[in-house]
Amino acid sequence: MAQHAHAKNNETAVSKRMELDTAATMFPLAFCDRQRSLVYLTATMNESVDLQKLQLALNRLITRFPSFYVRLCHDKSGFFFEKMDHAPVICEAYEENKTLFLSLDDLLMCAFRVVVAENSITLVYFHAISDGFGGSVFLKSLIAEYLHIRYAISVPWSEDILCANDGPNSEEIKDAYLDIVGGSSKSNDLSNSYSIIGTSDEKLHITELTLKTGELLRCACEYGVSLTALLSGILTTALFDLQRYENRGHQEIRLSIPVDLRKRFRSITLRNFSILVTVNAGKEKTPLHALCQSFDKQLKGNLSNENLSAIATSYVRLARNKVFAILPLFLKRWMVQMYFSLSQSVNCMTFSNLGVWQIPDDMKPYVERCSMVFSPKPTAPYSCGVVTVGNTLTLTLARNIKEPLLEARVLNVLKGVILNT
Repeated sequence: MAQHAHAKNNETAVSKRMELDTAATMFPLAFCDRQRSLVYLTATMNESVDLQKLQLALNRLITRFPSFYVRLCHDKSGFFFEKMDHAPVICEAYEENKTLFLSLDDLLMCAFRVVVAENSITLVYFHAISDGFGGSVFLKSLIAEYLHIRYAISVPWSEDILCANDGPNSEEIKDAYLDIVGGSSKSNDLSNSYSIIGTSDEKLHITELTLKTGELLRCACEYGVSLTALLSGILTTALFDLQRYENRGHQEIRLSIPVDLRKRFRSITLRNFSILVTVNAGKEKTPLHALCQSFDKQLKGNLSNENLSAIATSYVRLARNKVFAILPLFLKRWMVQMYFSLSQSVNCMTFSNLGVWQIPDDMKPYVERCSMVFSPKPTAPYSCGVVTVGNTLTLTLARNIKEPLLEARVLNVLKGVILNT
């Protein structure tokens, strides 16, 4: 009888275990106070949020999103996720920075958190769960379920707003990188770049700039570039201005840009399925239109399926290195954290354009805008994220240093672009 119970407990533990995907393997190993790898998604509603009804909506989604309702676990050789059988309690942002940070102890309880502050709903999650797109599907589905509970609104379900009553699709929880592995691999071997230097701060400073999408699209059209290339040029122009102000000489300025692979490789996974590409502005400031055109050309050159597959292959080979795999967990963590502490910056900041959030007509009256940003890194204390809803584009800057070195500069460049369009 005891043996039967022990076997049953083992089967339950195995069924609740979920391995990390390819991109996620390094995030727990590198995790520390300054290298948290968190994603922040916020929806600003048109009225105060009903906390109890939002909690009910969060409870209902647990069977639909098994790859989100997880906690971080580990054994002697590595990290993995364990599926949860209950939803976390929603937090109120009376201590904003405390609720926006997740510690390693928090992740061992639950790898995401939902924070409410008056009329905003923020989803904070460990990047090992998913990338920006996967998180956006979860947040939009949560809002749709919340509106259904509060107002009896029936939101039409789609590929990025999922019904709580449906079961999970096995394709949604797979490690999609394994499907696109090729024969050749490619990794970026870059020299050091210009990096922003400031006084480390325990607080996360978030600044949102709300802009009219149409005005920026007109400028992008005038330059003959994508919106991502235009915004990359705007950020880089601000970085050149800061570099010149600091009088630190001429160093290369680069941005790291996540690229979603789902449409390119026909995947519906809700786990990580994006790669980072680098755009290089060089060492000398150039006119904005020329800079944007250079970025547009670099992005198009990097986005061939062959190139993306080669980068993904390098991710898979690193994650499945047989020598590294047999090392004990404490040694893996020490090696990875030592590497990150000694490495220099190869990019100035991460810039992610999550694109247009398609909001159904029934939801539009309730959602004013949305925003997204990644937690900054030790060698790149700023990050930037962009989300578009209708004619509202929200550009979010996050920093983990005390000095606001970039916000005003970005705003000034944006004003110049809009006035001259």
